[in-house]
Amino acid sequence: MGAVNVTNGPFWPIDTSYFVTPPDGVHLQYAYWLFRSLRLGKHDKATAIPGISRNDVYVERIALPPYAEQARIVARVDELMRLCDALEEKGRLEAEQHARLLSTLLGTLTDSATPEGLVANWQRVAEHFDLLLDRPEAVDALEQAVLDLAFQGLLLTPGTAEARENQRTDSATSELEQESRWTQTTLAKVCLQITDGEHATPERCEDRSQVPLVTAKNVRSEVMDFSNTDFVPVAVAERCWRRCRPTSGDILMVSVGATLGRLSVLSDSVNMVLVRSVTLIRPDPERIDASYLALHLMSPSTQRDIWGSVKQSAQPCLYLSKTSALSVSFPGLGEQRRIVARVTELRRLCATLRERLQTQQATQSRLAEALVEQALA
Repeated sequence: MGAVNVTNGPFWPIDTSYFVTPPDGVHLQYAYWLFRSLRLGKHDKATAIPGISRNDVYVERIALPPYAEQARIVARVDELMRLCDALEEKGRLEAEQHARLLSTLLGTLTDSATPEGLVANWQRVAEHFDLLLDRPEAVDALEQAVLDLAFQGLLLTPGTAEARENQRTDSATSELEQESRWTQTTLAKVCLQITDGEHATPERCEDRSQVPLVTAKNVRSEVMDFSNTDFVPVAVAERCWRRCRPTSGDILMVSVGATLGRLSVLSDSVNMVLVRSVTLIRPDPERIDASYLALHLMSPSTQRDIWGSVKQSAQPCLYLSKTSALSVSFPGLGEQRRIVARVTELRRLCATLRERLQTQQATQSRLAEALVEQALA
């Protein structure tokens, strides 16, 4: 191919850009598509500031056909790109239509007034199942609808085998009715403690054997992530624990910032210190199941309530008083646990379907890339 002139851009004070000047005999557009096909990102050294060295680019081996063949390849690639653009435009139109249909049908589910009504409305969704749930974001929407339905008391019906078994005696019937009776109250009424972490930044240390300092970044969606964590000395942590000391069964929820409302249930008693951006919610185990409450807080309706209660500022903030006033609806503990089991089962099915769709999309993307690479080969 001869030398390719690769120089630093004259308009930047640091080496952030390169200009490539193809030599005589190299079609400009061919050179463009050629560079697009080289996957130069593989030369990134994964440092703090991503970058590619010119020396790594210089050793790339390329195929250079005669100029006339280059022009034919460019024409073919342009034709393929126009086709891709047309498909993309068609896909956007279909995506809008798909979103409207999905919203309408899932809306009929969440608007169901009774379990029997839900069954009838679900039939409408089932008739279009293959059409509706053909992309990961549609599965996400279905999962969110499941959460809303669960806390409207519509996922379980009193006609289950377990319910009929319990109805053999009058006392069992009375117990079943009590279990199925729903109560609506505030979060404060079903919790033993609602508080946030330290308002003043505690002293930190580099010793990883000390106590983790939990901030919003550590509270992921339903999991705790300690991969990027600061630490505080045990003596400092002991003073902080006078305010709150998280333990197994507590719910930690982000209360400041863009991820406000994200939460996780602590499955283990791990020593940690919280900062102000994380709220500790300790459910009363005699009234409400921790997993049930966590799913309730994650439901779209409660998340709307959360974001509707935040102080509107550059850094959204949910005050403890607003958290305590959040509305919670719940049946008896046994019914709560059955709801959790049912929701967990349905969410697992959604996760499996989502994974299959993502794999399918990745396969289609690789096929499209391979077609372009073949045209340039």
